[in-house]
Amino acid sequence: MRKTFTCILLAAILTTACQNRLNHNGALGAVEEAFYNQYPNAWDVEWEHGAGNTIVMDFKDGLYEREAWFLTDGTWVQTRTELPLYEVPKNVIDAVLGSLGAGWYVEEAEFFETSSLPEKYYLLDCEKVQSRQEARIQVLPDGTLLNLPGTGGNTGGNTGGNTGGNTGGNTGSGDIFAAAKITFATMFPNVQRVEWEMEYGKVNAEFYHERHEKEAWFLTDGTWLSTQTELAVNELPQTLVNVVMATLGNGWHIDDAKHTLSASAPNEYYTLECENNYTDRETRLRITPGGTIL
Repeated sequence: MRKTFTCILLAAILTTACQNRLNHNGALGAVEEAFYNQYPNAWDVEWEHGAGNTIVMDFKDGLYEREAWFLTDGTWVQTRTELPLYEVPKNVIDAVLGSLGAGWYVEEAEFFETSSLPEKYYLLDCEKVQSRQEARIQVLPDGTLLNLPGTGGNTGGNTGGNTGGNTGGNTGSGDIFAAAKITFATMFPNVQRVEWEMEYGKVNAEFYHERHEKEAWFLTDGTWLSTQTELAVNELPQTLVNVVMATLGNGWHIDDAKHTLSASAPNEYYTLECENNYTDRETRLRITPGGTIL
């Protein structure tokens, strides 16, 4: 009976994995081959479009829950693994709790492997017992902290600090955003308020520029990845609206629109959140300025 149950469970896992290889209507392209070459035992696989023109694969690998990011040409970007606390090295936990002070404990842990520097690091979610204050600390395997305790990965605005102007903040060794801030200042001069955070191994900047809310993504070495701009629906080119409406059919409207410029292909596209007036069904489309639906 036990052997029978094991075989049934294994068959279910393999069936799920096979289904996930097929249920994307060809949208994954080179990503699927690269993913299964890197994670041949992956199961319960789901995928979605991520920031910066990436494909995010959400899956299980053995006993671990993981997410892996790939560019659309199949290039691996990074992998996030959820870890039980007992698998986090003691020196890493000691470094984090020692920097936070008394009354703190580690609540959750994740491990990141990336194609850029830092290549490997831990992300620990911490909480203070009495005040319920929270902090997210990034730390290298050797115990070196990548962001200052208590910042939660956010340095706040960018008008102050030792460098002045809109590179802002302290660009010393404690500021993991330093290189990205320099690139940002050359791309978006005269921006006065920026919120910085580290998200899944990439630097994210949220800001207001040219009457629009924007987000920009960078590697920690300052390399620009993408910029996303929130648009009003009436700012969309009418030719694109016509293509989308013809594709979806009657009863649909565009609910939300974003414009993306990316360092990797496709270099420019719109992301449109659409909703059906009668069924409340929702869908997301990506479309190039030329009207090609991705």
